Amino acid sequence: MGWVYGGIGVVIICGIITAAVLLNLHRKETDPVTGCPKDGYESITSVLVDLTDPINPVQEAALQNALLKVRDEVPKYGRLEIYPLKPTITTAIEPLFFGCSPGSGRDEDNGFYGNPELANRRWKRMFADKVDAVINELQKLPPQQNSPLLEGLQSVAVTSLGSPLAANASTKRILLLSDMIHHTPELSMYKGAPDFVQFKSTQYYPRIKPTLRGAQVDVFLIVRDTQKHVQQPPLYKFWVEFMNASGGFLQNWEPLQ
Repeated sequence: MGWVYGGIGVVIICGIITAAVLLNLHRKETDPVTGCPKDGYESITSVLVDLTDPINPVQEAALQNALLKVRDEVPKYGRLEIYPLKPTITTAIEPLFFGCSPGSGRDEDNGFYGNPELANRRWKRMFADKVDAVINELQKLPPQQNSPLLEGLQSVAVTSLGSPLAANASTKRILLLSDMIHHTPELSMYKGAPDFVQFKSTQYYPRIKPTLRGAQVDVFLIVRDTQKHVQQPPLYKFWVEFMNASGGFLQNWEPLQ
């Protein structure tokens, strides 16, 4: 009977080795701080939050829900960056959060070597809790005199999409949570969005034109009761044309609710 037990032992050892090999095949070498693959991001989602004007409590709750949904949608080894809209006169906008999802229990689909419970705990500790802390901090951002959306989008495109690690990402997405009413001394949309064709001929346009590198742009529109005359189809049309001319495309435009 010894050969039987010996055979069983060999099978068990082979199974352990196979499990270890399969597990390592699914792992990537990652940065110890960000959790991102050192050979490049699987996907990249960049969120630009425009709280330059105050929002009401219902909109605050909707903003939080939208960001939590984005957090949960980031795939394993996908990168998430969250930026506050602010002036870019002296420096590019720095992200409040940047990091990659280590994957959650939903990614552990092989019961032989996967551990969904452990994966969920790791996802919460290394990713979700950090994102949640930033979401809470966003609510404390003070209002600003200007809303430099064009400059903010350009800054995010350079910092986020322009990274060599993002070059081969399968998905590139920019999410804007904003009223989409740009306001600076160079251009104010408070009286309405300009005609894009005419805007392209201004000296301001080449200064702020971003390079979106094929990114999908989604907008959660913060509806302003005092700006309903501006948040009309011409505003949407301007941004569609602007994104197209910048090498991206506006996929979704929906109210934040």
